[in-house]
Amino acid sequence: MNNAIEQVKKIVNQPVTKLPRQATMRVTEYKPGWFHQGTHKPDFDHVDVRSTQNTEFAKFEYVTSDLNHGVAFRGREVEFNPNTKYFYTDFTLPKKKLTEAEMIEINRLYRIIGECQRLMAH
Repeated sequence: MNNAIEQVKKIVNQPVTKLPRQATMRVTEYKPGWFHQGTHKPDFDHVDVRSTQNTEFAKFEYVTSDLNHGVAFRGREVEFNPNTKYFYTDFTLPKKKLTEAEMIEINRLYRIIGECQRLMAH
């Protein structure tokens, strides 16, 4: 289970390319920070993280937050997913938009976590 959790963390916390913010960039700023407060534990046995991927950032060429002065990120490279937030390790940075293959792998790892939790409960 711990191995699966570490693999999920590695996938969901991949860095997004930081760009020096230029005066000519049209940057949308998110406040306060990137993410709302709180999180929930995913339903490891059933959730499909592909269905909850939020790519609203893609409608903007560049995005940043009030936590990231002087840098911007390409909106199309950023996502939020309430069903992976449980594993975010740094809430001061945006999260990389995951590929289909990465989300399928997370779903597989979630099933392992769910099965391990059921076994531990017995």
